[in-house]
Amino acid sequence: EVIMQNREQWGSKLGFILAASGSAVGIGNIWKFPYIAGENGGAAFTLVYLLCILVVGLTIVIAEFAIGRSTQLSPVGAFEKLAPSSNWKWVGFLGVASAFVILSFYGVVGGWILKYIFVSISGGFEALSSNPDVAKNLFVSFISSTWSPILFQIVFMTLCVYVIVNGVKDGIENWSKIMMPIIIVFHKIYTFSLNCFGNYSCWLISNFYWLPYSSKISLEVGNFLYLVA
Repeated sequence: EVIMQNREQWGSKLGFILAASGSAVGIGNIWKFPYIAGENGGAAFTLVYLLCILVVGLTIVIAEFAIGRSTQLSPVGAFEKLAPSSNWKWVGFLGVASAFVILSFYGVVGGWILKYIFVSISGGFEALSSNPDVAKNLFVSFISSTWSPILFQIVFMTLCVYVIVNGVKDGIENWSKIMMPIIIVFHKIYTFSLNCFGNYSCWLISNFYWLPYSSKISLEVGNFLYLVA
C-alpha cells in the first residue's frame, strides 16, 4: 500500500497524452513508414496499417491502460497481482526484456540521428541534397568507422538517462511537452518547404502514401511484423 501511494504520477492529462504519442510516433513512423508504404502500395498499405492499429494496437493499449490503472505496478508486479502463483508473470518479464531489445536498436539509430543533426547544423546537407553517391558515402563511412557511431550512441543514451532519472513528471512529461510540439512544427516546416502548390508532380511524389496501388502490396514477413509492431 505504501509503495503504491508513493508511486510517482503524471502531472496532467496533456503530459500523459504527449508522452504516449511520443512513444508511439517514433523513429519507425517518421523514418521507416514512408518508404515501406511507397514500396508496398501507398494508400493501400496505409489502410492495412491503420486496420492493424485498430485491431491490434488499440486492443493492446486498452488492456495496458486497464492493467496499469488497476494495479499501479510494474509489468512483472502487475501480472503477479492479477494472477498470483501463475506463469503470467513471465509475460511481464517478456515486456521488460522486449524494451531492452528495442532500446539496443533505438540507441544506435538515435546516434545516427544526432550525427545527421550535426551535419545539418554545420551545413553539410548542401553537398548531399543533389548527389546521392555523396550521401551514401557519408553514411557508409560513418557506420563503418570504429568510434564515431559509438560516441554518438553514448551521447544519445546519456540524454535518455538524463530524462529518465528525473522521473515521470519532471523528466518524461516535461520533455514530452517540449519535444512533441517541436516535432509538429518541424513537420509543418518540412511540408511547406516542398513548395508543391500548383505542382502536381511534386504533390504526387510527396503524398505517395495517400494514393492506392493495391498491386504492389507485399505481405512478406518483414512487412507483416512492421504492421503488427
